[in-house]
Amino acid sequence: MKKLILVAGPPACGKTYVAKIISEKLTCVVYLDKDDLCPLVHRIFDLSNQAFDMDGEFYTSNVRDVEYETLINTALSTLRFNDTVIVNAPLSKELRNVDYVKNLKEKVNNLCAKLIVIWVTAPLEVVKERMQTRNAPRDKLKLKDFKGYAKNINYNAPTNLLEESAVDSLIVFDNGNELSLQNSLSNALKILN
Repeated sequence: MKKLILVAGPPACGKTYVAKIISEKLTCVVYLDKDDLCPLVHRIFDLSNQAFDMDGEFYTSNVRDVEYETLINTALSTLRFNDTVIVNAPLSKELRNVDYVKNLKEKVNNLCAKLIVIWVTAPLEVVKERMQTRNAPRDKLKLKDFKGYAKNINYNAPTNLLEESAVDSLIVFDNGNELSLQNSLSNALKILN
């Protein structure tokens, strides 16, 4: 069966690392990453004479939803011609919205495919360390007041996705350390295969 696999979770939990490992372990995968849209997002900020802030009002009101819509539409178009599409993006807002999930599941079902969500988690101290290590421009404001930033982020998995009879409806992936990563990877691959 075809699969749309969303690898989601808060920033710096290790979504990209997890999504790439899973992509390498599966066959015939198309991998789509929200970060690949960053040049376009930067250009929008430049043309709008806005300071680059992906947590600010301008991004939230004018760019974010269109960016996610573009990514998911690309994934759905790709799923028409491939058996497995993996999308790497936070999707925190979308996956907690029951109507959004219902609508997305219908679109995926219409393509004779299944929606699978992998929610990546990591302890806050690990998240902060990863942000410091990657030293990305998008994290500078987050790190300025990390405690304040972290209070506004919901790190819990979106349990509204759980379906009693479907072990693949929501896979919680603990990426806090190497041991939890390997255990979670083994579990995820059993479910995905």
